[in-house]
Amino acid sequence: MMKKTIVAVTVAILAVVLVFYATASTENDMSEIQSFEGLISELIDERNPVESKSSLIDPKDHQNEIWTPESKASKLEVELTKKMEKSGPDEKVGVIILLKSRPSTPSISSMESQKSVISALRGSDGEIKYQYHIINGITARIPARSIKAVADRSDVECVYLDREIQLPEPLEPEKSYGGIDVESVGTARTTEDLVWAEGFDGSGIVVAVIDTGIDKNHPDLYGKVIAEKNFVEDEPTTDDLYGHGTHCAGIIAGTGEASGGRYTGVAPGASLMNIRVLNSEGSGYLSDVIAGIEWAVDNGADVISISLGGSYTGEVYAKPDCMAVDAAMDAGAVVCVAAGNSG
Repeated sequence: MMKKTIVAVTVAILAVVLVFYATASTENDMSEIQSFEGLISELIDERNPVESKSSLIDPKDHQNEIWTPESKASKLEVELTKKMEKSGPDEKVGVIILLKSRPSTPSISSMESQKSVISALRGSDGEIKYQYHIINGITARIPARSIKAVADRSDVECVYLDREIQLPEPLEPEKSYGGIDVESVGTARTTEDLVWAEGFDGSGIVVAVIDTGIDKNHPDLYGKVIAEKNFVEDEPTTDDLYGHGTHCAGIIAGTGEASGGRYTGVAPGASLMNIRVLNSEGSGYLSDVIAGIEWAVDNGADVISISLGGSYTGEVYAKPDCMAVDAAMDAGAVVCVAAGNSG
């Protein structure tokens, strides 16, 4: 029970702090907050000025906007169809294949159900990248000419493009962004001080950072990483060659050692899992993110941080990354996903 409370508090303060930083350009004169609960309520009220339930957007309406009638009837995702049109028949395309009847828990039977599809993929000159158990799915590179035949199989639910993830360029400390002085971010303390005073600092919690890696030798993060895994195929290292993962890890669990406490993370007592899915250019693939989520769950992460970017125009309820996040939450992990960086 105590661990669940600590997880909840850790996630809450991380979410509130990220919202606070993201809106610093318009909230620099925010009045003094009386309580942790009051701060959360105020943030929700300010950002969700909904007068009645009738004014809420139905998610199904959004779904209809981003799907065409043709795509609804197809087992091929829209982005994948466009990629196929631009590719030669023998050009290999990265795909994520979702099979029917998603298993609720990892099991031998779920892997067994994928064998027939894997055999067919290999028979058509396909290369298997991942065979997942967190979702009933497979990632592979197969010739463009073979994709429709795979989608037409009775045991296949849908085929998605293994789309690219790309982080924005790193912020430069000497510049100001939208009124935010990058050097000053992190100096104000409200929420963290309140919960730290109650004895909650993330101790006993393991947070998996799915990102560009973590600089384990950074003074703020030294000794924090208790497990790590690299999913970047061409760069066999868990080191952060881009900087974003280390930045996020510092917000989460940095001790503030390098700054005399000025930039202490929101949960300095937490331990970290370093799961590297993006390369030295800040880019990677959706298939690696799903593999990272699966690895985090398999290795006991309490919280999973996914602060990545990219664009997506497909159906929001059945795409493989959403299914992987849902499965991680079903397994007991709290998943924090970034949103809003692209407006």
